Amino acid sequence: MIWSRVTTRPPDPVAVHWRVGRAPDLTDVVAEGEVVAAAEHDFTVKVDVRGLEPSTTYHYGFETGGLPSPVGRTRTAPAGPTAGIRLGIVSCASWPDGFFNAYGHLAERDVDLVVHLGDYVYEDGKAGRKIGRAHHPPKRVSSLDDYRARHAQYRTDPDLQRLHRQHPMVAVWDDHDVANDAWRDGAVDHDPDEDGEWHQRRAAAMRAYLEWLPVRLPDPAHPERIYRTVHLGDLAELIVLDTRLAGRDRPAQSGKRPVATVLVRDRSLLGDEQRAWLRDQLRTPAQWRLLGNQVMMAPLRVIDLPRPLERFVPGLVAGGVGVNSAQWDGYPEEREALFEHLREQGPGNAVVLTGDLHSSWAAELTLDPRDPAEVPVGVEFVTPSVTSRSFADGLAPPVPGGRALLRRLIAHQNPHQRFIDLEGHGYVVVDVSPDRVQADWWHVETIARRTGRAKVVASWMVRAGETLLSPAPAPLPARPDR
Repeated sequence: MIWSRVTTRPPDPVAVHWRVGRAPDLTDVVAEGEVVAAAEHDFTVKVDVRGLEPSTTYHYGFETGGLPSPVGRTRTAPAGPTAGIRLGIVSCASWPDGFFNAYGHLAERDVDLVVHLGDYVYEDGKAGRKIGRAHHPPKRVSSLDDYRARHAQYRTDPDLQRLHRQHPMVAVWDDHDVANDAWRDGAVDHDPDEDGEWHQRRAAAMRAYLEWLPVRLPDPAHPERIYRTVHLGDLAELIVLDTRLAGRDRPAQSGKRPVATVLVRDRSLLGDEQRAWLRDQLRTPAQWRLLGNQVMMAPLRVIDLPRPLERFVPGLVAGGVGVNSAQWDGYPEEREALFEHLREQGPGNAVVLTGDLHSSWAAELTLDPRDPAEVPVGVEFVTPSVTSRSFADGLAPPVPGGRALLRRLIAHQNPHQRFIDLEGHGYVVVDVSPDRVQADWWHVETIARRTGRAKVVASWMVRAGETLLSPAPAPLPARPDR
C-alpha cells in the first residue's frame, strides 16, 4: 500500500504516475500506473499494488507535472513458511509535547513493519511551551478541513516523513485521532455547541485519517470498520482491533460525568460484530496471534481493598481505585469472555500489543493477579508514547520521590506487571520467531531534536506454548540477512 500527496497547488483533478521497482533509483520497474489526485480526497493518493513477491523489499515513487516525489522503501509480507518477523510498535505522538525523535530512530531500526496503535494526531489546540511547536489550527479541531490541516501539519515533521519512507505501516485510530476519551456515540471532550453534531465530527475525523494514512480497508463499503487481520506467513496473524469507536459503550467514569461503576456487567468494548469476528480470527492455525489493541488489557490496580468493599467504590478498576476505566478494566465481562476463549484455544501464543497509556509495561494476562493458582492466558507489551505526556507526569504525587513512590506502589499491587516504566518516551521492537516473541523497549529523548540519545531500557520474552514472561538474555541483534 503506497501513499503520497500532491502539495504543488495542482489543478483539480491532476494525474499522478506511480512506479514500484527493486532498486532505489526505480530503474528495475516491476509495477506502474496512474492515479488521480483531487480536492475530494485532499490531493492524497493511495495505491494498492498487486502482483509483488512476498518477503521482498521494494522502492516506489510518484510523479506529476514532471515533478518527482521522494523515493520510498517498503516491504511485502511473508507467505507460507516464515522463520521470523520484526515489528516496530508506536503510539501517541503529540506535536506540541516533543520532537518525534522516536520516529526517526525507528526509521533506522531493522524492522519489517511498523504498527501504529493510535493517536497519530491530537485534536486539541495545545501550545508547545517545551519546544515551541504549537498546533495548527490553533484550536480544538472538529471539521473535515480542520482534521485535514492537522494531519498536514504532522506530516511536515521530518522524522515522521522518514519513518513512512523507510517502512510499511499498519495503523489504527485511537481517541485523540477524533476527540479525547471518545467512544461510539460521543466523547468527553466533545461539546455540541462548539464542535457540532458528534457523528458528523466523527465521520470527518475518520475521513481525514483514511485519506492521510496508508490503510487498506477490509470493507470499503463500510470505511468506519478498521479492524482487520494482517497475515504474516504461517508464523503469525496480526489482528488489529478497534477498541475505541466500533462498539465501545460509554466508559464508566467519563470525565466528571460518571454513569456507572465498572461492575455493571453488560457494557461492551468491542461490539457484537467485532467480538464475533475476533473469535473467528483466534481460531486460525498461525503459530502466534498478535493482537494490536489501543488500551491496556491487563488488570491494573493501585490500592487494595477488601473484596466485600469493592462493590461500593464507583469507577472500580480491577480490585482497586479506578485509574482508567476506559481500559479493559472498565469492561470486565468483555475481558472475561476473551480470556476464556483464549484459554479454550490452548496454551500460550497470544501476545497483545498496546498503546495509549504513555508508559512502558510487560504483563502476564490474568484476571485476578491476587490468585496465585490462576494461569495467565497470554502476555501484553505496552509501548510508551512517542512524545505525549507520560503516565508519571499525570499521576505521580508532586513531591520529591513521588514518581518512584508511584512506581513502587503499582509494582507491589500488580505482580503480573513484570516490567514498569512510567516516564520514558519511545517505541518497542517486537521480534517473532517460531520458538519465542521478544520485545525491546527503546527510550528516546524528545525535547532536543535528533540528539541521538536512545537506549534499550528493557528486553522481555515469552516462549512458545508458555504464558509467563522472562527477561531476554540480550537485546535483539541486527539480522545478518538484512
